[in-house]
Amino acid sequence: MPGAEFPEPELAFNDPRGALRLFLRAFRHVVDEAVQYVGDDRAVFGPDREELDPLLRGAWEEAERDFDRLIGRVERIPDEALDLHGLRGGQLAFKLASTRAAYRRLPVPTRISRSFRNLMRWLLEMLNAVFESILKAMNTHSAVEEIKKVLLHWLGAPDLQEG
Repeated sequence: MPGAEFPEPELAFNDPRGALRLFLRAFRHVVDEAVQYVGDDRAVFGPDREELDPLLRGAWEEAERDFDRLIGRVERIPDEALDLHGLRGGQLAFKLASTRAAYRRLPVPTRISRSFRNLMRWLLEMLNAVFESILKAMNTHSAVEEIKKVLLHWLGAPDLQEG
């Protein structure tokens, strides 16, 4: 699926903070894609789509702004925190390679199906593991965490028929 550009795993060794900034930008793009797909998929929200879709998109617009704050804080993560949370060297390289591979497995959907939603959920969960490590290394929280939890819930919900 085109769109997000995940960092090369080699950056984990020579520029881990640069890799983390690129990862956060790619993660932002994937969450944005998930918001669009969930909002466009009539089977997810069912008869409540007209009410829930604009609320989801508005909530995402608010939470998305937090990415700029997080990207700006990457430079201030102490080396010890990078090591403690596996955010440089071999551990980060493996995480980056895994997230790139997972993203490449997500097809451009010709229609939004249950299997596509399952793949999107799987991808978000994988990306979230790295995202949570970054937040812990920064000793912070983010509004993105909350919108992501709701997206994961809806991506795993049974299909709902419109009324």
